[in-house]
Amino acid sequence: MDIENTIKSELIYSGQLLELRRDIISTTSGKSFREVIRHPGASVIIPYTSNNKIIFVKQFRYAISNFLIELPAGLIEKNESHKDTAQRELREETGYSAKKLSNIGKFWTAPGFCDELIHVYLAEDLSYDPLPSDLDEDIETIEIELNQANEEIIAGKITDSKTISALNMFSLLLKN
Repeated sequence: MDIENTIKSELIYSGQLLELRRDIISTTSGKSFREVIRHPGASVIIPYTSNNKIIFVKQFRYAISNFLIELPAGLIEKNESHKDTAQRELREETGYSAKKLSNIGKFWTAPGFCDELIHVYLAEDLSYDPLPSDLDEDIETIEIELNQANEEIIAGKITDSKTISALNMFSLLLKN
């Protein structure tokens, strides 16, 4: 299996969140094209409370014109580590900070066209320590037990892919 090499790269769009590039590449069968979204990456957090519940956020997502129940998450800011992002987003979106923040894995969201890599953090030993919310976010917090969250995934009530992936990692971690 050969690596595809970039011959030429053209910036199509550059915004606050992402870039879209159209690349000409070499493959074993000749030249081809790839359209790639460049993304800064993100952290998703599983805030696990002392009463064995997980804190979720419910927010409107403009791209799908609907509300989603999700784990708190956010983009990595310039010169910020994945762990720092996780702690900041946890405080902004839930009002809690974690004394124990453990990286339990990572995953690519859509590697066929996007380079977004999300790191998953388990947040434990929570204490109320809010940061101001982002001005464009209107978030409601909801506490749900893991088993109930998994049932809501199966029932199609929790449909956010990063949340499903992170909860699957957490469930596997608990089994080991």
